[in-house]
Amino acid sequence: MTLPEKHLRLMELLDRIREGQLTDDDARELESILESDPAAIEYYVEAIDVFTALNRQLGQSDAEDAIELA
Repeated sequence: MTLPEKHLRLMELLDRIREGQLTDDDARELESILESDPAAIEYYVEAIDVFTALNRQLGQSDAEDAIELA
């Protein structure tokens, strides 16, 4: 998987987290991507921060329930 493909896949996996649809296989793939790419870790952390901020803005009382962190 090339770097751009890896980042596209990371975005897809983050969408699955946000939608509460991350499977066990997806979680393992996400872990593999994060372990092999420091830039992916930065992107992941920023995305989770954005999801959390949006949930707070929208009045969600518990961001973890809305995001369903794996």
